[in-house]
Amino acid sequence: MGAKALEAEAITLPRRTVSAEDWAAVARTVPDRLLRWGSILPYYVLLAVWIIIDSPPALIVVLIFWGFFTVFSARLTPWLAATGTLALLVVADPEGWFLAVLWLGAAWFLGLGLVAGASGIRLALAVRRWRLHPDGPREVRRVMLKKTGALGKAGGRVRAFAVAALVFAVLQMAVVLVREPATELRELPGAITPGDSSVMVPVLGLSFWLMSFLAAWIVERVAGDVVLDVPVAPAAGPLRLARVANSVPQAEARRAGCSCGAKDRATNGELPQVLELDDECPLHGIEAVNALEPGQFLRVAREPWVWGQNAALLPVAEHERMVIIGLHGWGSRPLVAEAPLPGKSPAAPTHTGYRPWRTAEVFNRSKRTIRWRDTKDSEVIPVDPLPGVEAVRDSIQLDAAGIRGFAVRRNGVRPRFETQPAPLMPRHLPRPEPRTSSTPSR
Repeated sequence: MGAKALEAEAITLPRRTVSAEDWAAVARTVPDRLLRWGSILPYYVLLAVWIIIDSPPALIVVLIFWGFFTVFSARLTPWLAATGTLALLVVADPEGWFLAVLWLGAAWFLGLGLVAGASGIRLALAVRRWRLHPDGPREVRRVMLKKTGALGKAGGRVRAFAVAALVFAVLQMAVVLVREPATELRELPGAITPGDSSVMVPVLGLSFWLMSFLAAWIVERVAGDVVLDVPVAPAAGPLRLARVANSVPQAEARRAGCSCGAKDRATNGELPQVLELDDECPLHGIEAVNALEPGQFLRVAREPWVWGQNAALLPVAEHERMVIIGLHGWGSRPLVAEAPLPGKSPAAPTHTGYRPWRTAEVFNRSKRTIRWRDTKDSEVIPVDPLPGVEAVRDSIQLDAAGIRGFAVRRNGVRPRFETQPAPLMPRHLPRPEPRTSSTPSR
């Protein structure tokens, strides 16, 4: 069986429906921001002090680059800082107060990493309990496990850095042979020193991704693979959620008469799963949405294309849920089960529904919101209405769509979600002239 056929093959996994109470009860861990900035800033302060009070060798370049990998994983930052500080203790040969400061820093990094690891493993244990007490089976494509597994996420980077380290090492030894032809082969490995950043940076990358792979692999072995039906609750649970606005799904874009995604259509290639919304589209444009009867509007009220930029104001509908696969622990990147998989750009949206963005702890879950972005991954900013300029057409109560509030439709703009209906402009009053200083962006 070919690789593609094997990936498309369906496999059966346990399925568990997680109640809103169980989802909200997921144990907290150390926030990612504290792990990142509480580790990397003190680490670089220690390096800066060493540079000021001493004349560090070329190894300082390696220690500086070692901290850069924190951008890929906040939860590994304490361990990066701890190993870098231990290397500093060995290389710098510190004395007096600087020795005490280095040991204090190493203890802080190690303690932070241990607390984060111990508290973080509780999520993996919760997923394990859900897996061992399923509600039934669920078939999913094998490729989804590959995309969410540790090897699928880190394997490519491990191979890339390993190849880069090998290539640069060979090049370094080749340069030595060219410059000093009399050098014996057994002496060539000695030509590579910690100061050779061209070799050491790929080695650091290889070390980091091996560390990342090992940590993720252990968590996956504890949790196991399970399909979870979870509530869409921005202020609860371990997930930060995302959704794409100013867009239409491919199925909508294929309807006769749709003009959305003009740039994608011009390439004559395969249409992406999500296309950019066209405000002039006969089916999904501003006038088309504003012309819908209230009953028609309610049937599509939960679709982001109806609202355009104003979709970012929408609250989550009551009893909204999603089915995900790949949740193992903190730092995992689950996917919506059976959703199309990302192509060349992993950040590209593949559907317009809610989707997991990141499994990360925050300081205050109650303030967490949906991460709305457009098809280019830019922030979506709602358009503020101009009172008296954009006349209110009507206000549609959204309870029938599971949303508590109203869709306020105004002339010439996308509907806007409001908690209260907007008063209609009296017909006998003249409309004031638009204020050029505050014309909203379209």
